[in-house]
This record gives sequence, structure tokens and C-alpha cells, in this order.
Amino acid sequence: MLDVLAIALLLLLFGACLLYVRGCASLKGGR
Repeated sequence: MLDVLAIALLLLLFGACLLYVRGCASLKGGR
């Protein structure tokens, strides 16, 4: 059960990181 929770948390963190990076890039005016 712990691995499922860990994987879900990892995926959530990855998604949040990707969204954050995309937001920063758009704010800086890149592509």
C-alpha cells in the first residue's frame, strides 16, 4: 500500500513541477 501512495505522490510532485516550469517559462516570455 505504501508503494502506491509513494508513486501517486511522486506523480503529483512531477506534475506540479512541470506546471510550475511552464508557468515560469511563459512569464519570462520564452516560446
